[in-house]
Amino acid sequence: MANYESVEFNPAILHSLRTQLAYSASEVARLCNVPIDRYNDLEAGEAQPKSGELKKFAKFFRVKEFSFFRRSAPSKSKDINFRAHMPQYKGEPGPILDAIEFASGIQRLLISVADTRSLRWTRNERSLTLTSDVEQEARWWRRNLEIEDTTQLEIPSHDKFFMFFRSRVEQRGISVLVYSFDEKAFKGLVYGSKDDIPVILINSFKQQKSSRTFTLAHELGHVLLGEDGVSNPYEPATRVERFCNKFAAAILMPRKLISRLLDNRKGDHTSNSTIKWLSNKLKVSMEAVVIRLIECGYAAGGFWQSWKSQFKGYLPSEEDLGGGGGSEEGVDQGLVKLAHFGFLFGQLVPDRFRESGLTGMAVFKASRLKPGYLPDLSRAAKQRLSEVRSYDGI
Repeated sequence: MANYESVEFNPAILHSLRTQLAYSASEVARLCNVPIDRYNDLEAGEAQPKSGELKKFAKFFRVKEFSFFRRSAPSKSKDINFRAHMPQYKGEPGPILDAIEFASGIQRLLISVADTRSLRWTRNERSLTLTSDVEQEARWWRRNLEIEDTTQLEIPSHDKFFMFFRSRVEQRGISVLVYSFDEKAFKGLVYGSKDDIPVILINSFKQQKSSRTFTLAHELGHVLLGEDGVSNPYEPATRVERFCNKFAAAILMPRKLISRLLDNRKGDHTSNSTIKWLSNKLKVSMEAVVIRLIECGYAAGGFWQSWKSQFKGYLPSEEDLGGGGGSEEGVDQGLVKLAHFGFLFGQLVPDRFRESGLTGMAVFKASRLKPGYLPDLSRAAKQRLSEVRSYDGI
């Protein structure tokens, strides 16, 4: 007999969902716009929820309304405790749970069609620990990813450098997804870091492409640490987050390269004009440059806070105020899908769609991608990879 055959509201479900996600009763009440006394009565079983309240709770926890009439609660942990990585996060869990579900679906799909033995990613290739020498490990990984200083400086835009860096990461068998989830508090996540195909998901919601490059490098640090989690690189609250920030800064902005650039730059090394110049040269966000200037000794420890204080309500890394892109009509749909699903997906899924016996419904359920787009995606992946290879001759 199904475990949801019940006719009464089960308050234990509400309590279980709340505690699984490490929310207090007052936080859920506030975020669902339910008076705290009313919420406490509902969770204690001393009151019955109204239809509108059930809808709010179902949306908040990303469950069906009938879930509150089951005998046992669904699992919402998803093998990942984002609150542990974001202890100051007070927003709704829904978008993050959606992102985790999306990343896990993509990972299952990729593993089902991939010959993992042929992928270059191996967990033991050169993993990190929190006691690793960050600068030394970043230098090693920069060489391993074949990122040359000249190439980085000569690639003409932030967007193209992100594509280049993303392709290098994905060539190592790490899937990189870029999708918009309606929540500004998290920039990216890592799912399945200890599995055959780790997944990095970058949240494009209100995040500039220059910022996404730093986020990708930050999440790569999580993969190499074997640490699943959701993070905002610009709000480092734990030792792991700070470590991944340092790794990202070092791999994208080597000390010797920073020194060489600044040696040829007249004027104040911490002026906004210099910060913007370095941002354009290195194709990273201005905020990432500020972080690195402090680490390299060109700015005092409190400079980040004073630099941020000049901006009213937003930072330069958050100037992309769109949700994740405008209308997709009239544009190359293959390139649009490639931007979302990345090179690993774009190579594996279309090429092995027929021969592996994978159904169109399975592709759609895992990725929300209509199978009719797969040929366009495959073509776009080949086109962009050819462009990336051309940068090696810079």
